[in-house]
Amino acid sequence: MRAPSPLPLGEGQGEGVSRARLSRRRLLASLPALSLLAAGCGARDLVPLALSTATPAADRKVRVATHNRPAGLWAGNTITAAAGRIPLERHLTFAVLPLNPTRPDVAPAVANAFANWPSVYVEQLGTLGGDSIPDLVVVDSRWLIAAAKADVLVDLNPLLRAEKWFEPAAYGDCLAAGRARGRQLALPLAVWTDALVYDAGAFKAEGVRPPRPDWGWTELLAAAQSLTKPSRWGLALDRDPPSTALLTLGRQRGASIAGGALTEPALLDALRFLGDLVHRQKVAPALEANPPSVLEVMAQRQAAMVGIVLGSQNYWHEPRFQGFEAATWPPGDRPGQGGVHAYAPLMLGVPRSTPRRDLSMEALAALAATVPDAALIPAGTRTPGGAPGVLDQVTPADAAAYDRARADARFLPGDFPYFAVSAMLDELVLPVLAGRKTPEQSAADVAPRIAAKLVDYA
Repeated sequence: MRAPSPLPLGEGQGEGVSRARLSRRRLLASLPALSLLAAGCGARDLVPLALSTATPAADRKVRVATHNRPAGLWAGNTITAAAGRIPLERHLTFAVLPLNPTRPDVAPAVANAFANWPSVYVEQLGTLGGDSIPDLVVVDSRWLIAAAKADVLVDLNPLLRAEKWFEPAAYGDCLAAGRARGRQLALPLAVWTDALVYDAGAFKAEGVRPPRPDWGWTELLAAAQSLTKPSRWGLALDRDPPSTALLTLGRQRGASIAGGALTEPALLDALRFLGDLVHRQKVAPALEANPPSVLEVMAQRQAAMVGIVLGSQNYWHEPRFQGFEAATWPPGDRPGQGGVHAYAPLMLGVPRSTPRRDLSMEALAALAATVPDAALIPAGTRTPGGAPGVLDQVTPADAAAYDRARADARFLPGDFPYFAVSAMLDELVLPVLAGRKTPEQSAADVAPRIAAKLVDYA
């Protein structure tokens, strides 16, 4: 089952899904302050902003580059909506420029694959010139390494050290998501976390206590056992590792993951636990290469709990999902090793080639103050109100789940080439969840190919 995220963990994921934004007031309060971003290639480029250096009013259109994929379109819509809230007296306008990540010499099915298009996208950025050079670039923390390899973004570290507003500790682990090869290439505007959605009606009917902040994996298993019936599974796992809780559970058991060692013992121990849910405990369905959509599983009440991505959407409050609520995965039993896997689908960097860094900085400041409900922004810069009906669709359980997950979020570093090894993650996980291999057998088969792929990103 694929999680209904608009971001391409795999091809076609999340397209055509009706989505509602989460409440700014309740769900977005936990991200630390996001202030003015700036860019520079080194100390010689650091020029303080002043009125005398401002971009002329006649040239105040900010060009924002994004990719023409579902994630890029979502990010572009978010930025466009934010730009509409910027006060007129700033005299800023925005043009979102989707780049089509294809290559004429490669078949579309290959060029558009998740393993390929991030590299094509950043290569295209490096070829732009003149009026086509963007002022801001949209990136995703899961493929930031592609931008680092292509060297298309400036290192923000020198300027950030000089900014009084910037407090690294306030960002927690999130800063690592925008850091690659020792350079801070982007800062986040949106953060999403792994989580659960559960059928509150099923829990009540079976007399099972709902998920809560202090529950553990043993209690999750017990709940799944009580909720499993001939026509319903207690828990449904998604094929994409983040939504099967593999990375969340693996970190809680001591896996580092950061260096791309996807076959380390702690991660395989987590995979074994998930496989046991399917084959030994029999509380979750086996997964094959093309499992049904998690949306259909939810709509047809075929599972009492499902893995989801929690961020800017509360799609589980569509009419056909009535009674579903959000919850967190168990936090883990080992102090200091807890955490919920998270990623930043909307990050902004400044292209190395832009000649208008003062305008880039001003535009980033404006976006940080006005970005809409769909992204996580600091409480002090949020605007009142929201889209009609949004607040009515957010429950206290949703808000509490997001707050807990975000407070305990853990990010893969920007050096991690998730986009390059995503298909191999399938090769590691699916044989185990399908019952064809043990975790050790699956790891032995896929480890050499993963190691070879990682050589290009060392």
